[in-house]
Amino acid sequence: MTSMMAVAAVWGVLQLFAISWPTRSVRLSTVLLALAVGVYGCGVATALAQLAYARIYAAQYRVLTSLPRP
Repeated sequence: MTSMMAVAAVWGVLQLFAISWPTRSVRLSTVLLALAVGVYGCGVATALAQLAYARIYAAQYRVLTSLPRP
């Protein structure tokens, strides 16, 4: 499922690039670089948000973890 979402995102970016081809203010390599940086940034932000949420949930409901409790 995740790979299909990634393919759909790349396909959408390529379609937008194809539509804007006549004006061509940016190169394809720049568009693909921006896409890669955006995907990487969203992945890191999602991982940090998930980590923060999991820690809050574990502390609130005292979920068993491998870390010793104070």
